[in-house]
Amino acid sequence: MKAILVNASPRKGGNTATLLERVREGLEESGCETKTVHLGTLAFTGCKGCLACKVKGSKCNGLCALRDDLRPVLEETLASDVLVLGSPIYWHYPTALARAFTERLLFAPLDYENPGSSVLSKRIRCATLYTMHVFNDELFEKQGYDKTLAVAAQSLSFLGPAETEYFRGLSTFPRKGVYAVSPGFEAIFDKIKETDYAAYEERARDLGRRLADQTRTTP
Repeated sequence: MKAILVNASPRKGGNTATLLERVREGLEESGCETKTVHLGTLAFTGCKGCLACKVKGSKCNGLCALRDDLRPVLEETLASDVLVLGSPIYWHYPTALARAFTERLLFAPLDYENPGSSVLSKRIRCATLYTMHVFNDELFEKQGYDKTLAVAAQSLSFLGPAETEYFRGLSTFPRKGVYAVSPGFEAIFDKIKETDYAAYEERARDLGRRLADQTRTTP
């Protein structure tokens, strides 16, 4: 059983990467072979609309035809049993890295001869992990995160069963006093880090264990 974890944050050591690491631990505890990919270290673009994957007799077989740093990641993803995509939310939506990855991953296997279906023969169990500043339900719903992020995450259900985890009230200010931020705002993030972060990490491990167990029992 193979799992790929895709970090769509430009940071390798931020909250998203840390929580993905905890997911990886949970997956490996449950017997999964894992690989983590940091999209911010790769050179690639989103879908270019070349339609090479839709040409009659195409040998793409659901794999994007563009040849760049993302191509082998897409190939490994399609060969995996579990995909975990992690993205911070900087401005209402998953990062540009996350969107470029999902465009390339999902458009290529879309079967135009049978609308809504996939040319892929296997199912991949998917989960999306979001980290964000938003720390209360009122703001989460007022700004529409409950809708926009759910739609983005649910798009992965094209590959197989999909679920979503939100980790809220997180931010990273590496050096105190350097950034223009309200002391009260920063204090909220510090408190959440002190009181809730350990629980967040355990919830991420549980996600990994659950994905592995579900994949094992219901391929």
